[in-house]
Amino acid sequence: MPFRHLFILTDIEGAAGVTSWRQTREDGAPLLDARRLLTGEVNAFIDGVFQGAGEQSVETKISVWDGHGYGGLDFDLLDSRCKSYTQEGEPSFADLFTRCSSDPVPVDGLVFIGQHAMEGRRGNLAHTYSSRRIREHRINDIPVGEFGARSTLAWALGVPTVFFSGDDVACDEAKEWVPGIALAVVKQARGIEAADCLSAEESRALLRKSGEEVIRTDPTDARWKPARSFEPPYSYRISYKLYRGIIPRWAKVRRAETLPELLSRA
Repeated sequence: MPFRHLFILTDIEGAAGVTSWRQTREDGAPLLDARRLLTGEVNAFIDGVFQGAGEQSVETKISVWDGHGYGGLDFDLLDSRCKSYTQEGEPSFADLFTRCSSDPVPVDGLVFIGQHAMEGRRGNLAHTYSSRRIREHRINDIPVGEFGARSTLAWALGVPTVFFSGDDVACDEAKEWVPGIALAVVKQARGIEAADCLSAEESRALLRKSGEEVIRTDPTDARWKPARSFEPPYSYRISYKLYRGIIPRWAKVRRAETLPELLSRA
């Protein structure tokens, strides 16, 4: 049975054509152009999903959350067939995803589009949540990036992570966590602010084809099982960088009895 409700989590640093920090942080033309590039990839994936679903006579729902803190999507251009959410209206990915998992048509697949690698990797624009402040996140002493934390939360709620797009380093990281995940490499990282990118037309064609392929797969397929599992007691440690001459605290640790509780702010 195909997916009935896909949840797309977006970030901007992993889109083809986005290679520098100024495209992701500063108001103005570079950020506006980057938003259009990411939105084009998201729309292409959505179009592929609906194309594939139509061929199978399956009704599919898509929800999209803009996961970039400065705003990564151009909502005026976003495909109107999806339900979209901004960070301004939702306190966290965890809260929104948990709610959508209880939807009348529950989310049964998580998708990452435009995602970057974690801090410390050699990926283009690699960081973990805050490029300026965060040195490292760990779950039970295992280093984790945004993909690892959020895909682990989804799995704990019974939802597999099935697709990922970004640079080659970020895609390798995703595959380490979910070996069977479907991938779309839209650029090759050459440094923190350097990458060889597909053109917008090429990346959109790849994302459209990926959407068609994903909707034809089975949500219960064993390929989506994560490579890593965690056992209680659960802990989440955040370590900080020097920022503007100070370190607000060396580290912060939280503990919980369940993974959803632990990752409630992921």
